[in-house]
Amino acid sequence: PLTLVYSSLQLMEKEQPLIGTSPLWTQIKYDLEDTLRLLADLSSLNNSGTLQPEPLDLQKFLGETAASCRSFLQQHKIFFTLQTGADLPMISADRRRLKEALLNLIHNAADALSCKEENRRLILAAAACRDFVQIHVRDNGCGIPAEYRGSILEPFVTHKPNGTGLGLAIAKSIVSHHGGALSFTTSTDIPETFTDFCITLPAGVLHSEGKEPA
Repeated sequence: PLTLVYSSLQLMEKEQPLIGTSPLWTQIKYDLEDTLRLLADLSSLNNSGTLQPEPLDLQKFLGETAASCRSFLQQHKIFFTLQTGADLPMISADRRRLKEALLNLIHNAADALSCKEENRRLILAAAACRDFVQIHVRDNGCGIPAEYRGSILEPFVTHKPNGTGLGLAIAKSIVSHHGGALSFTTSTDIPETFTDFCITLPAGVLHSEGKEPA
């Protein structure tokens, strides 16, 4: 329904151009856009456990994900690199959901890099470790303050002016329903400030509900 309301507002603005000059009109559109984003995030969190696993070539998948966000990162003057080993295994995962989790982490890292005026760096890396794989999203931003670390992955916890507090929670939920775990290490000690989010996933076959076989 809100999408229909927003469409009606756009049509009204097209038919009555003067209405767009009102500060109230601008605020209404801004608030509605925020609400639509929040509802989209809530829907994503609610459906994060609905998986459709398929055999996934991790090397190819990460290359495609990197290509998807490279232009966005270039626009924000972030030097981006993809680092993967040659021995990455096939995994069973929901391609769309896993990409959503990774993009949430990458966008979070891009936000973290806004504290730096230059030398902004972001690395997407992956490696195989025995019977599991690890995917890292690492930035050289200012790090996560100690008082935020215990709650940063919880829903609705945000320290950004326009954040919903759902991006990291969605990523955590998606990874968890794949039978994996999302963790992070960080440092605020100058000059080696950084944050490294790590997705750990089983390399074995997953059941359709996203759990490891017994």
